[in-house]
Amino acid sequence: MKQTLLLIALLIAFSVRAQITISNTDMPKGGNIYLFSNGDITKIMPSDLQQTGANQTWNFNLVSTSQVFDTAYKMSQVPIIFYATFFSSDYADKLAPDIKLGIISFTNNFSFFNLTSSKLEQTGTGSYLTGIPFPTFYKPTDVIYRFPMDYSKSDSSTSHFSATVPTIGSWKEGKKRVNEIDGWGTLKTPFGDKDVLRVHSDVYYNDTITVDTVLHISFPYSHHQVEYKWLAKNGGFPCCR
Repeated sequence: MKQTLLLIALLIAFSVRAQITISNTDMPKGGNIYLFSNGDITKIMPSDLQQTGANQTWNFNLVSTSQVFDTAYKMSQVPIIFYATFFSSDYADKLAPDIKLGIISFTNNFSFFNLTSSKLEQTGTGSYLTGIPFPTFYKPTDVIYRFPMDYSKSDSSTSHFSATVPTIGSWKEGKKRVNEIDGWGTLKTPFGDKDVLRVHSDVYYNDTITVDTVLHISFPYSHHQVEYKWLAKNGGFPCCR
């Protein structure tokens, strides 16, 4: 009986140690450079993403196909026109690819973030719209995470921006983000196992593009995006992005 009770106590202690908490100290910091490994995510089946709960092991059998460095830019490292708009932000990320839609292009794309002890929030974006600086400032901000992050916690936030699109008209966007930390356990990666929290986010967008013609035509568009992230201690960015 004593041996059985001791074994149960050891298992409980192991489970408690394995369940991590994510705080602001585990987030990116301006000036840091991170190495990303890309894999073929088409091998991940939708049913694989339904695996949730406590003490899970996620193994998607991913193989690293390429690697890339990504920088969490200090504000002094971004183009001066964006620094003037987002000078109070803590850092910027530039992983988003260039986008070309007919004669319109979005290049040199930055996302800007504030990091406090209680939350990580996106303050806006900055791009060059067909060569013209195009900053968008979120009011209120998009709260990506609230700290501390523990299993079974959930939260939501709403954000909005309104911007003039040169030579076209205007662009307005409303966004609602709903986060649920729906799992904890071990994520198997090509570079070893990681103790992680899994974050499931539903993001709802409502966009309106208005073309300033004689008729002043508006085009509303709504869509829903689902995000899955596995966060590790001292990871900076998510293990899977």
